[in-house]
Amino acid sequence: MDLEILRSYCLAKPGVTEDFPFGPDTLVFRVGGKIFALTGVDEPAPQSVNLKCDPDRAIELREQYPTSILPGYHMNKKHWNTCVMDGRVPEALFRELITHSYELVRATLPKPKPTAMATPKKTAAKTTAKKPAAKAAPAKPAAKKAATAKATTKGAAKPKAVAKKETVSSSLPAKAALKTGDEKKAIFDKVKALMQVYEKGTITAKADYESRYDLWSVKDTVIDGRKRSELSFGALIIQSSYVGFYFMPAYTHEADQKKMFHPDLLKLLKGKACFHLKKWNPELGVMIKDALVKGYALYKQRGWV
Repeated sequence: MDLEILRSYCLAKPGVTEDFPFGPDTLVFRVGGKIFALTGVDEPAPQSVNLKCDPDRAIELREQYPTSILPGYHMNKKHWNTCVMDGRVPEALFRELITHSYELVRATLPKPKPTAMATPKKTAAKTTAKKPAAKAAPAKPAAKKAATAKATTKGAAKPKAVAKKETVSSSLPAKAALKTGDEKKAIFDKVKALMQVYEKGTITAKADYESRYDLWSVKDTVIDGRKRSELSFGALIIQSSYVGFYFMPAYTHEADQKKMFHPDLLKLLKGKACFHLKKWNPELGVMIKDALVKGYALYKQRGWV
């Protein structure tokens, strides 16, 4: 188990999102907005991940793997374990513990409220049944109602100005939010266009949404003695305050980072492989395009694509 496998396994589960709420060095995975796994992306090997666990099972696991499964670091130690990715815990068990944590957290989520569609239908049915029994109103009362309606229409002229004022003031925050969203979407679209060039051969898009684009190389390979059937190449995710450009060659070829990336692009690297993009300019586009070319060449050299 390593960071790349951990991330792909977590994100493959329904409803999972990832973010960096505690800073650029801690990657968090959530389901329904609640954390079920978190790991440091910039910590020295072997890396570790915090996972939720049934208290009784947590004790058993700590006894069975005393150096690899520890009480949760900075967490409630009764309910959380820190699992070290040092190879001592079998990968199958690691995956099971991730799923166990995911299911424990998902079970605490509020159940969706049932829709109230049935009640209006019954009411409508009753109303329809009663209509035939209603008698036509006499002519004189109808005239009175018409007169009353005219008077009401005249009296309603003043409130119109108030309604207009409320509409104008309430629309201002929405416009401001839309502008921020548009800026991030513009960055997302420009970088996505650069990445789409590599959607060829063994590289395919495993996710292609309005706010997420994920490229993986689907190919049987052996990396550091481990068999892989797929390998992440790069991902693009719109986060709350930036667009995350996750470029895995930065992680797999850490020693080549200075050759692969322009110094100004390296300044945007937070952790092992995530670049925080907040403003766009043509120079940034050139730097990302160059990094993609070099990263793809390194993957091809290793036979990963």
